[in-house]
Amino acid sequence: MKTLKDKIEVMQAALDGKNIQRQYDEELKQWVDIAGAGAQWDWVNYDYRIKPEPMEFWVNVYDTGIAVFDSEEAARSITASINKTIKVREVVE
Repeated sequence: MKTLKDKIEVMQAALDGKNIQRQYDEELKQWVDIAGAGAQWDWVNYDYRIKPEPMEFWVNVYDTGIAVFDSEEAARSITASINKTIKVREVVE
């Protein structure tokens, strides 16, 4: 069960247009997307969270190894013998 502060944070995020998810059974570990600001809150039967954003980063592949960057611009600013630049995005379940 979330604290009052946690609940306010989730509901404020919904008002701000962020994606919200709810979970009925904690043991199933399954989160379902819900309508944000128009959600009907039921904190007794559900748990709510702000939907996690997938992590993204870019990898330059070289003959001698790889280098990881936090932006595409940073990855492309390195011009030394790159074989390719790959965008990586986490799969969030």
